[in-house]
Amino acid sequence: VLLAACGTGDHGGRAASAAPAHRIVSLSPAVTELLFAIGAGDRMVGRTTWCDYPPDARLVPSVGDGLSPDLEAVVAARPDLVVLYRSARNEAAADQLGRMGIAALLLPQDRLEDLANAARTLGRVTDRQSAGDSLANAIARVLAAPAPALGLRIAVVAWDNPPMVIGA
Repeated sequence: VLLAACGTGDHGGRAASAAPAHRIVSLSPAVTELLFAIGAGDRMVGRTTWCDYPPDARLVPSVGDGLSPDLEAVVAARPDLVVLYRSARNEAAADQLGRMGIAALLLPQDRLEDLANAARTLGRVTDRQSAGDSLANAIARVLAAPAPALGLRIAVVAWDNPPMVIGA
Protein backbone atom coordinates (compact mmCIF):
# COMPACT_ATOMS: atom_id res chain seq x y z
CA VAL A 1 0.00 0.00 0.00
CA LEU A 2 1.39 3.35 -1.05
CA LEU A 3 2.38 5.47 1.91
CA ALA A 4 2.33 2.60 4.37
CA ALA A 5 5.97 3.31 5.02
CA CYS A 6 5.07 6.83 6.11
CA GLY A 7 3.90 5.49 9.44
CA THR A 8 1.09 8.01 9.62
CA GLY A 9 -1.80 5.60 9.36
CA ASP A 10 -3.44 8.28 7.24
CA HIS A 11 -3.44 6.58 3.89
CA GLY A 12 -6.62 5.67 2.09
CA GLY A 13 -5.15 4.57 -1.19
CA ARG A 14 -4.95 1.01 -2.36
CA ALA A 15 -2.48 1.38 -5.22
CA ALA A 16 0.91 -0.14 -4.54
CA SER A 17 3.87 2.03 -5.46
CA ALA A 18 7.13 3.07 -3.87
CA ALA A 19 7.80 5.80 -6.44
CA PRO A 20 7.43 9.46 -5.48
CA ALA A 21 4.17 11.09 -6.54
CA HIS A 22 4.50 13.15 -9.72
CA ARG A 23 0.86 13.87 -10.66
CA ILE A 24 -0.97 15.09 -7.58
CA VAL A 25 -4.55 16.25 -7.10
CA SER A 26 -4.92 18.29 -3.92
CA LEU A 27 -8.42 18.42 -2.51
CA SER A 28 -7.47 20.74 0.34
CA PRO A 29 -6.23 24.34 0.31
CA ALA A 30 -3.84 23.57 3.18
CA VAL A 31 -2.31 20.69 1.23
CA THR A 32 -1.97 22.87 -1.86
CA GLU A 33 -0.09 25.51 0.13
CA LEU A 34 2.13 22.87 1.72
CA LEU A 35 2.95 21.30 -1.66
CA PHE A 36 4.03 24.67 -3.02
CA ALA A 37 5.96 25.45 0.17
CA ILE A 38 8.05 22.27 -0.12
CA GLY A 39 8.70 22.80 -3.83
CA ALA A 40 6.27 20.21 -5.18
CA GLY A 41 3.59 22.58 -6.48
CA ASP A 42 4.68 21.90 -10.06
CA ARG A 43 3.48 18.31 -9.61
CA MET A 44 -0.13 19.34 -9.07
CA VAL A 45 -2.51 18.39 -11.88
CA GLY A 46 -5.70 19.26 -10.00
CA ARG A 47 -6.95 21.41 -7.14
CA THR A 48 -10.21 22.52 -5.57
CA THR A 49 -11.99 25.75 -6.40
CA TRP A 50 -10.87 26.94 -2.93
CA CYS A 51 -7.16 26.37 -3.57
CA ASP A 52 -6.13 29.88 -4.59
CA TYR A 53 -2.87 30.43 -2.73
CA PRO A 54 -0.11 30.85 -3.61
CA PRO A 55 -1.11 32.67 -6.80
CA ASP A 56 0.55 29.97 -8.96
CA ALA A 57 -1.99 27.48 -7.57
CA ARG A 58 -4.66 29.21 -9.66
CA LEU A 59 -2.82 28.02 -12.77
CA VAL A 60 -3.59 24.39 -11.83
CA PRO A 61 -6.91 23.15 -13.26
CA SER A 62 -9.77 22.97 -10.76
CA VAL A 63 -11.50 19.63 -10.24
CA GLY A 64 -14.33 21.13 -8.15
CA ASP A 65 -15.11 21.11 -4.46
CA GLY A 66 -12.86 19.19 -2.09
CA LEU A 67 -15.59 18.42 0.45
CA SER A 68 -17.68 16.45 -2.04
CA PRO A 69 -15.06 15.39 -4.57
CA ASP A 70 -16.10 15.02 -8.20
CA LEU A 71 -14.29 11.74 -8.75
CA GLU A 72 -14.86 11.86 -12.49
CA ALA A 73 -12.99 15.18 -12.70
CA VAL A 74 -10.29 13.89 -10.34
CA VAL A 75 -9.73 10.73 -12.39
CA ALA A 76 -9.69 12.75 -15.64
CA ALA A 77 -6.58 14.56 -14.33
CA ARG A 78 -4.76 11.18 -14.35
CA PRO A 79 -3.18 11.57 -10.90
CA ASP A 80 -0.87 9.07 -9.29
CA LEU A 81 -1.85 10.53 -5.89
CA VAL A 82 -4.92 12.31 -4.55
CA VAL A 83 -4.60 14.06 -1.19
CA LEU A 84 -7.80 14.63 0.77
CA TYR A 85 -8.86 16.16 4.06
CA ARG A 86 -9.71 13.32 6.48
CA SER A 87 -13.50 13.15 6.78
CA ALA A 88 -16.12 10.41 6.51
CA ARG A 89 -17.16 11.55 3.03
CA ASN A 90 -13.56 11.72 1.84
CA GLU A 91 -12.78 8.30 3.31
CA ALA A 92 -15.44 6.86 1.00
CA ALA A 93 -13.92 8.80 -1.92
CA ALA A 94 -10.43 7.49 -1.04
CA ASP A 95 -11.77 3.94 -1.02
CA GLN A 96 -13.34 4.47 -4.46
CA LEU A 97 -10.09 5.89 -5.81
CA GLY A 98 -8.21 2.93 -4.39
CA ARG A 99 -10.53 0.52 -6.18
CA MET A 100 -9.67 2.37 -9.40
CA GLY A 101 -5.96 1.94 -8.74
CA ILE A 102 -5.32 5.57 -7.73
CA ALA A 103 -3.47 6.14 -4.47
CA ALA A 104 -5.25 8.42 -2.02
CA LEU A 105 -3.83 10.01 1.10
CA LEU A 106 -6.17 11.20 3.85
CA LEU A 107 -4.53 13.85 6.02
CA PRO A 108 -6.06 15.24 9.20
CA GLN A 109 -5.94 19.03 9.17
CA ASP A 110 -7.98 19.95 12.21
CA ARG A 111 -5.16 21.29 14.39
CA LEU A 112 -2.12 23.38 13.62
CA GLU A 113 0.02 20.43 14.73
CA ASP A 114 -1.59 18.42 11.93
CA LEU A 115 -0.03 20.79 9.39
CA ALA A 116 3.46 19.94 10.60
CA ASN A 117 2.68 16.24 10.25
CA ALA A 118 1.17 16.84 6.81
CA ALA A 119 4.28 18.73 5.66
CA ARG A 120 6.45 15.81 6.78
CA THR A 121 4.23 13.25 5.04
CA LEU A 122 3.98 15.26 1.82
CA GLY A 123 7.76 15.65 1.82
CA ARG A 124 8.17 11.88 1.97
CA VAL A 125 5.64 11.03 -0.75
CA THR A 126 7.06 13.64 -3.16
CA ASP A 127 10.72 12.84 -2.51
CA ARG A 128 11.09 16.33 -0.99
CA GLN A 129 11.68 14.97 2.50
CA SER A 130 14.27 17.57 3.50
CA ALA A 131 11.94 20.43 2.56
CA GLY A 132 8.97 18.74 4.25
CA ASP A 133 10.93 18.14 7.45
CA SER A 134 12.27 21.70 7.43
CA LEU A 135 8.78 23.15 7.09
CA ALA A 136 7.42 20.79 9.75
CA ASN A 137 10.18 21.83 12.14
CA ALA A 138 9.48 25.52 11.48
CA ILE A 139 5.78 25.01 12.20
CA ALA A 140 6.61 23.10 15.38
CA ARG A 141 8.92 25.92 16.56
CA VAL A 142 6.22 28.53 16.04
CA LEU A 143 3.68 26.40 17.90
CA ALA A 144 6.09 25.79 20.78
CA ALA A 145 6.81 29.49 21.24
CA PRO A 146 4.87 31.23 23.98
CA ALA A 147 1.91 33.21 22.73
CA PRO A 148 2.31 36.95 23.03
CA ALA A 149 0.32 38.49 25.87
CA LEU A 150 -1.94 40.82 23.91
CA GLY A 151 -4.89 40.74 26.29
CA LEU A 152 -7.14 39.75 23.39
CA ARG A 153 -9.23 36.71 22.64
CA ILE A 154 -9.59 35.90 18.98
CA ALA A 155 -12.13 33.77 17.16
CA VAL A 156 -12.03 33.33 13.41
CA VAL A 157 -15.36 32.81 11.64
CA ALA A 158 -14.46 30.29 8.94
CA TRP A 159 -17.96 29.85 7.53
CA ASP A 160 -21.29 31.51 8.12
CA ASN A 161 -23.90 28.84 7.34
CA PRO A 162 -23.71 26.84 9.49
CA PRO A 163 -21.50 29.00 11.71
CA MET A 164 -18.01 27.54 12.02
CA VAL A 165 -15.61 29.30 14.36
CA ILE A 166 -11.90 28.64 14.84
CA GLY A 167 -10.77 29.35 18.36
CA ALA A 168 -12.26 29.04 21.80
